[in-house]
Amino acid sequence: LQIDLSEDLRDQARRALAMGYLYAELDPPTSAVAPLQEAKRALEKLSRESPGDQGVVAALADCLSLIAKHAENDALAKTSLEQLVALRENSVRDDPRAASAIDHFDAHWQALDADDLPEDAVTRLDQLVAAGKEIVKNWPADPAEAYEAACRLTLREAALSNQKP
Repeated sequence: LQIDLSEDLRDQARRALAMGYLYAELDPPTSAVAPLQEAKRALEKLSRESPGDQGVVAALADCLSLIAKHAENDALAKTSLEQLVALRENSVRDDPRAASAIDHFDAHWQALDADDLPEDAVTRLDQLVAAGKEIVKNWPADPAEAYEAACRLTLREAALSNQKP
């Protein structure tokens, strides 16, 4: 992957993510890791330059999840999942709405590992339960937000979101 240095960080991230997404769909998908790591570096820089940009946070979370999924190296996969959990924990602290809590729950779910030591598995399950309670605690009263949260939780497209009558 060659990146044009004249591109801004957002375009660098877009280009690298695009390549990573496409490679991830091939068989074998391991060639996806290099462009995803490039995207991760650009997204991390973007997140420092634009703290609170939820689009950058979502893209970085997706990138970390894919790196963990396709990494041949267990250490890289584990580090990526730990970074994903930390990113989502920060997000839920900054934005306690249900959508952030759902993403936080999902990060803990992805971090569960059958190879964990029993005490680590118990800790991870406790974190998962706590993240689930955050979803309930922050469930929105607004119908549009409740709809979007339910769609996110059930992995459905929020077809009625942001539509004008």
